[in-house]
Amino acid sequence: MVDHSLFTYHQTDVHIFILVYVDDILITGSHNSFIASLIQQIKSEFALKDSGSLHYFLGIQVTYDSHGLHLRQSKYILEVLDRAHMIGAKPYSAPCTLGSKLAASSGDLLPRATEYRQIVGAIQYCTLTRPEIAYSVN
Repeated sequence: MVDHSLFTYHQTDVHIFILVYVDDILITGSHNSFIASLIQQIKSEFALKDSGSLHYFLGIQVTYDSHGLHLRQSKYILEVLDRAHMIGAKPYSAPCTLGSKLAASSGDLLPRATEYRQIVGAIQYCTLTRPEIAYSVN
């Protein structure tokens, strides 16, 4: 599978990852001075604002501590629940049975299928693997 918005650079001990989403860019990697140089090169070609260390990107809140990087989507989840009028909804544990098969004709129709589709469409997954430092540029 290819992600057309993720660009990587690897040479000896330098590993750089650039994630582009519309007009937001996330740059992270193993070599801080290389990242700073890359940002300066981009600035020389394009107008951009360096937002410094990453705190929020695509609905994901990022915090740092001595154990590493932590990702949370609680604000984004609350916004999705609010749009779907489900703020008071309670979590439901529903384990999947191994080998079960789903069919388009099984089960009851949802009363508000459009809202369900909006929620499903809003789900995002983002994984960062222990970056030394992360920058948000837009």
